[in-house]
Amino acid sequence: MFSVTTPLISEAHAYQGELLPLSADLSSLAGARGRLVIRVRARASADHDWAAWVGPRVYSP
Repeated sequence: MFSVTTPLISEAHAYQGELLPLSADLSSLAGARGRLVIRVRARASADHDWAAWVGPRVYSP
């Protein structure tokens, strides 16, 4: 079972009227078993902070 304590990806985005694609390289975890947690952290205030995941998936090319 793997345990990653630092974010695999860390980006800040402001909503501009469209959803943005986002990807992360998980090759360092190849063959590992574990749980993947998708998390959003608010900035100074969580007022009007939203997140949406449309069809999240993990795949091997």
